[in-house]
Formats: sequence, C-alpha cells, structure tokens
Amino acid sequence: MAGDNLTNLEFVVQLGRGVQLILLMLSVVGMASVSAEVTIYRYQDASGRWMFSDSKPKTGVRYYQMSYGASDSAKNTNPKSSNGSSTSRAFANIPRPEPGPILATEAVNGRSWLSVTNPFYAPIELQVSLDGQSQPFKRVVPAKSKQYVRELPAGIQYQYQWKIGDPGAISDDYIYQPPVLKDGIYSISQGFNGAFSHNRPGNRYAVDIPMPVGTAIVAARGGVVSQVVDAYGAGGGTQWLRSQMNYITILHSDGTFGVYAHLLAGSSQVKPGDVVAVGQLIAASGNSGYSTGPHLHFAVRRNAGLVLQSIPFRMKDASGQMVSLVKGGKFSVKRPALLSANP
Repeated sequence: MAGDNLTNLEFVVQLGRGVQLILLMLSVVGMASVSAEVTIYRYQDASGRWMFSDSKPKTGVRYYQMSYGASDSAKNTNPKSSNGSSTSRAFANIPRPEPGPILATEAVNGRSWLSVTNPFYAPIELQVSLDGQSQPFKRVVPAKSKQYVRELPAGIQYQYQWKIGDPGAISDDYIYQPPVLKDGIYSISQGFNGAFSHNRPGNRYAVDIPMPVGTAIVAARGGVVSQVVDAYGAGGGTQWLRSQMNYITILHSDGTFGVYAHLLAGSSQVKPGDVVAVGQLIAASGNSGYSTGPHLHFAVRRNAGLVLQSIPFRMKDASGQMVSLVKGGKFSVKRPALLSANP
C-alpha cells in the first residue's frame, strides 16, 4: 500500500538519527524498551560541528563513546581517540543528547565531588559504579534538586543508571476514576496481562481503552505532572514508532505514577510541575507511537529498584461498581458522580 511505502521511506530517511529516537525512548523512564545496547559516537567534523552517529568516526578523530541499553544505563568511558587514549574530561560534563539527570565532577573545598542535578518534578534513583570498585552506590535525588553524592578520586571513570521515582514508594491502594471526561460506556480492548503487548513489567498491569481521536482525557488521580511529550503526529504498527509516542506522567502522593499514553500531538493542557486534581482535563486521546488504532493506554507504575513496574490498581465507574480491568471489561462515565469515588 502507498501508506506503507511512505512509512518505510520515512524510516530510511530518519535512520541516520535513529539512535537519537532510541535515546529519547530510553529517557522517558521506561516508557518503552530496547532489547539491544546502542552505542553512539559524539565527535566534531572538519568544520567543527558536533555530530552524533552510531558509526565509529574515522581513524584519528577524537570521539566520545556513549552506550545505552534496555537498562537505561549511560556508560561514562571518558573521551577517547580512535587509538584508545583518553583524556581527563568526563562524559557527564558534556551536553547529553537526551534529557536526564546531569552528573558532573566539581571542586568543593579543594576536593573532587560527583554532583547530580535532577531536572524532573519527581525524585530519581541513581546507581553509580566506580571503576575498580566492586560495589556500586545508590542515591535517591529529590525532585528539582542538586546533590553532591560522593567524593571521587581524581580522574576516576564511572558508569551510572537511573530511573524516575523513589524505590521506597508503596502504593496506597487508591481507587482510580476512569481517565475520560465524556459521559458514556467504554470498553477495554486489552487489560491486565494482555497477550498482545501487556506482557512486560512496565505495562503488564495496564489497560487500553479504544476511543475516537480527540476524546478528552482527565487525570484518574490528582498529583504533580512529571513528564510531558506532546510532539509526535505519527502512529501505526511499525516498531520504530515506539519512540514517537506522546504521553503524560503524573506523580501521585504515594510515589506512584499515572501514565497516559498515545495522546494527540499538541493537545496537552498541562506542563511539568503543574499540580492537577482528579478529573482535571490534561490532554486529548490520539494514536501516536506504536499503536494499532486510536486508544488511550493507562497504567500505574512505580520504581521497583531501577526497574519501572506497572502495578495492579482498582477503578470504580459512575455506577459505583469496580471495573473489570481485563479484555472485554466495560465501565460507565457520568460526571460529576465520579468525584466521590474516594472519601
């Protein structure tokens, strides 16, 4: 079909920056997964422009090597030339091609310290492995903060991993509302442990709710908006579209996150840092990213120790009945009757 040919052509055109798409996917704290490790080389071309490539530069060109994989790790190898020599400047001190915590070595009272800046409106868990030391150390860095986490020997290399969320968070068994505004009856096309795609830790306990593009989406629980991706217009069943999904995550009072995915590009009504109430409009449904049809993907997640896991949750509809969160389950929406779901 013509549409398929166009999609394939676009993929070839974008293949040169495909590593950036993968990095973006990894940066969103596990929204999608990549099975293989990806290595990116950062270097300057003959005119001095910074280049990002998945192909190693020519012999004699100094480059920064960055490796990413399904564990969302960034390996700090320090800048290297093609002959394997290295300099003392740490990779974490150069601009990164994707959002995430910023690690740097800084002089404090004449000593070298590793600092971590968390740019998110949510805590993050960080694990750092120092070369020559068998045991990594972990820290939870509060939202929108900078911390000095460890004094470092001069010139030491390190690797780090991170995930958004506090691993100490424990779900409080909140009863969620349906995340749609318009009154009506809705069905679940894929629920908990769905065979098609709900078979990984991040989405095992998720629900897919078919609805027309542009349906108003509301917060199923109040909290602080932690992440917003609102730029992608494409959607379909092609694997590379996994990195092109619009979504919003909301940090709840118990440390869990609500995830609202496959949203319509440009429809977000919120931004990171906004405090939203249950039932508040946040966006419109769409078909962005890896999606076989217009729907909303909703899940509740927690950081289970550098792994984002979806967790079972309960939902009550307008009739006062608990919703069966499996394929074929149905629920009713009638505002404002839902506002009394939690006393």
